[in-house]
Amino acid sequence: MTFINFFRQVFSVAKAKRQLQMFYVAKAKRQRQMFYVAKAKRQLQNVFSARKRSDSGNSAEA
Repeated sequence: MTFINFFRQVFSVAKAKRQLQMFYVAKAKRQRQMFYVAKAKRQLQNVFSARKRSDSGNSAEA
């Protein structure tokens, strides 16, 4: 094996490691974003359900 072939192989392995790391970082970012979207959606649903409960309670008294 020549030095150039060895260098290419090492470079190829390093490149593959970087690409895999970038994939995992991107995946983690997507998962975190989806977590926050789901959390915000739950909070909005809680707000709207609380409003419905308070509105239905007011109309029953009137």
